[in-house]
Amino acid sequence: NMIGKSYETKHLVKTRRADGTLSNINFDFDEVNVDMPARIARIAKECGAKSFIQMSALSANANSNSKWSRTKAAGEIAVRSEFPTAIMVKPSHVFGPEDSYMNWFGEMAGLLSYVPLVNNGDTLHQPVHSSDIGRAIMSIIYVSIPSYISVFTTYYYIYIC
Repeated sequence: NMIGKSYETKHLVKTRRADGTLSNINFDFDEVNVDMPARIARIAKECGAKSFIQMSALSANANSNSKWSRTKAAGEIAVRSEFPTAIMVKPSHVFGPEDSYMNWFGEMAGLLSYVPLVNNGDTLHQPVHSSDIGRAIMSIIYVSIPSYISVFTTYYYIYIC
């Protein structure tokens, strides 16, 4: 499962949500990062899937200040409640064609005579390319024989230069 957004999708005009309230939010973080992955995991289990790979995030943390990171952590728990042997893939920032992370830095470098640094440059970021994530997931699929994987397998992808 690779459903997820780094922002809540919104409409200009309020629409009626499933619970009957009016909101300009189309899908919020709880729906995208918790409810939908859990539903997909449940359906996969019901259909007889032998394994399930959930794309989470390195920053997933129930105690985070970020709502996105908190819901990613809640999503991991929700998926494991539906599919206990689910494999969690937790990459750092993902970049690639059309990403909003590295391309932003590239645009800023082209527009400004300097590159903005987070926390005076003390914050370190080690992004991973989307094609590397794809290859890593394929490797997990090829070696994921259930008898050889622990129940709570989690893969972290951080590239250190």
